[in-house]
This record gives sequence, C-alpha cells and structure tokens, in this order.
Amino acid sequence: MTLLAEDASYLLIGLGVAALACLAALKITQQGKFLIWALGLVVLAGVVFGIEHFWVTDAERVEAVVYDMADAVEHSDIDRIRLHFDEKVTIGSGTRTRDGLIPLAFVFSRLKNCHFDFVKITRLTTSVGSQTRMGKAEFKATASGTYQESGNEYPIGSLGTEWALSFRETAPQVWKVTRIQAIKIPAQIEREMSGR
Repeated sequence: MTLLAEDASYLLIGLGVAALACLAALKITQQGKFLIWALGLVVLAGVVFGIEHFWVTDAERVEAVVYDMADAVEHSDIDRIRLHFDEKVTIGSGTRTRDGLIPLAFVFSRLKNCHFDFVKITRLTTSVGSQTRMGKAEFKATASGTYQESGNEYPIGSLGTEWALSFRETAPQVWKVTRIQAIKIPAQIEREMSGR
C-alpha cells in the first residue's frame, strides 16, 4: 500500500491504457462486457488516485519540509527556516560535527543579504524509520542570485551542492531537522561553515 501512497503514476497510466483498450475492444466487437470492464477500470483508477492524493506518508512529510525550506531560502525567510529546525541541530562537513547554532547564526546573517533568482532541489530521496521516528533526506541543491554587502553586489553562481538532512518527529506528523550534513560543497563555503 505504501507504493500507492508514494507514487501511483505508473499504475494510473496502466489502468488508463487498459480502459482505453477495453473501449477499443467494445468498438470492434460490440460486446457490452468490454464497456463494463472499462468502467470498472476507471472506478479502480479513481480509488487509486484517492489513496495517492489523500494518504500522506511520513516520507512525503519529510519531503515537504525540504521543499518548504528551499522556498524559504529562496525568499530569505529566516523565521520560516528556523521553524523546521530542532532546538539542538548539529552541522557536519566531512568528518567534523559542530553545534549548529553558531554556524547557523552566521548563515542567517548572510542570508538576509541574499536575493535568489531560484533555488532548485533535485535528486531528493527520503526515508523514515517507522519504529525510530527518525528520517533522512538527501538531495542536490542549485541556486543562483546576488549577495549584497557594503553597497556592493556579488553574483551567487549556480552552485551544485549536495546535502543530507536528519529528522526526528517532534510531535505527531511534525518533522524537525536535527542534523545538516554537507556532502559536497565548494571549499570556500566549507571553510566559512567550519569557522576557519
């Protein structure tokens, strides 16, 4: 059933093709049973669509948090980003791990001066442990825009960075980021994050 709730696109396409085939068979053979089969397939497709649309899984909730954070970064909305962080978030890069509050304060102070043209998330994969109530998201982020400092404007190139976020369920259906792990980032950003 989880497959139906996550992405039922292929199943819906298959049911649609089968219903069209039944309608074609009805036209060719003039047998009413093909009309009944086509109607049954359409009803089944409606049920599958309902399950996929209304049944939201924990992995989809984690995915929604990632996309909302990307939208908040694009609009430099620091308060909305903070809503998604656990009170004890950590940041990692390579083999180093730090308390996230210090580097995040640095990032947030710089984010206020950023104006993004776009922030795009690709290759997003999520997983959630049903017993542990912990989750993980891995993705590639690409962004482009400008950074303003001391009256000067600097371009933010289209950077392809890779990230892994760890989550925990803090309340029913509420997922917060507990760890931010930089998998692939430019060396300059890594130096700034590590405070060197």
